[in-house]
Amino acid sequence: METLTDIAYTGRADLDSLTVAIREVFEPGAGAIRKAIGHPAAPLLAESLIVLIRARLEAIARLAEGVVTEDELRRARHAHLVAYAEYAIQQPSYTAHAPSAMPDMYEPVTAETMLVNSCGHLLTILGINALNPQRTVGFAAVPAPRIVFEVR
Repeated sequence: METLTDIAYTGRADLDSLTVAIREVFEPGAGAIRKAIGHPAAPLLAESLIVLIRARLEAIARLAEGVVTEDELRRARHAHLVAYAEYAIQQPSYTAHAPSAMPDMYEPVTAETMLVNSCGHLLTILGINALNPQRTVGFAAVPAPRIVFEVR
């Protein structure tokens, strides 16, 4: 908690301390063995949280510096549409394999959840793309899906 508080107040992250803190919570006493929970195709690992936080911090820094280009925003949007459509398709299967202690681990895809999570998703994808530019090539090759919500 202290590590996260420091990040919130200073705006700077000590990623080494953060990694240790997250692993102490998720993998107490695990040593070299990494623990994953959830569906094998979409597991949650301590490393996943570290990558997510690092990506978001990178995106925030780049946005604050004003160096994010329109092309980067377009690529992030495209990557989000492709990845989120895949998640929407797989979500029922992921949920069926969620740990009994965490039945809501894989959030259903609704218009509301898309809206609520959109800024976090944008930051994550902008950061991941900035840290791993080669990953954008794979997403760019996939046509953007069309997501439609039915109102009942």
